[in-house]
Amino acid sequence: MSQTPNLRLPFLDANQNQKTVTHNAALSVLDALVNCQVQTATLSAPPTSPGDGQCWIVAAGGTGAWAGHDLSIAAWQDGAWSFYPPTKGMPAYNDATGNLTVWTGSAWIAVGLSGSAQLNALGIGTAPDASNPLSATLNNALLNALATAYGGTGDLRVKLNKQAAGNTASFLFQDNFSGRAEIGLLGDDKFHFKVSADGSTWHEALVIDPATGKVSFPSGTA
Repeated sequence: MSQTPNLRLPFLDANQNQKTVTHNAALSVLDALVNCQVQTATLSAPPTSPGDGQCWIVAAGGTGAWAGHDLSIAAWQDGAWSFYPPTKGMPAYNDATGNLTVWTGSAWIAVGLSGSAQLNALGIGTAPDASNPLSATLNNALLNALATAYGGTGDLRVKLNKQAAGNTASFLFQDNFSGRAEIGLLGDDKFHFKVSADGSTWHEALVIDPATGKVSFPSGTA
């Protein structure tokens, strides 16, 4: 029997008997995959008491009734397991993590949305990582003030907030990922300008005292 190319829904044949069986089978596929919600993606063995209509992403190394269905969507429907291999770009909401996850063609990747629509990580032109959860690879960036005509104030402030005086809030300028200049509150509440030729040895060029506004030149002046 022929199927649709993407969701593999069975077609009704012109002279087919018991067309309701094929029609209901297609509805079961749609019920599992449209607006798909999975309980978790960490189980490799079937749960003992699944609820009708509940779905899971089978973890690697599936066992029991899930054997041979790694990374597929397993749906408990009408008292039995049905398995649906994902197609590239297929989304599923992971109820256990509160994240939307998407099938890339080889893996399920968490998009990062939590239940409060909070992004845990974001990459623009590059992949974020644990050290840089917000990462971007681009040639230009623009932050534009929201105009009063659209409910804004017309102002724009970029804020860097540190936890305490002993922490750092700074802009670090790098050459091939090696530091060359840094400005900001570097370990205290004074405003520092420092430079480096190799990313290892740093020279403090200018410091502004927050209490007096006086400027000092720790490395001297030319």
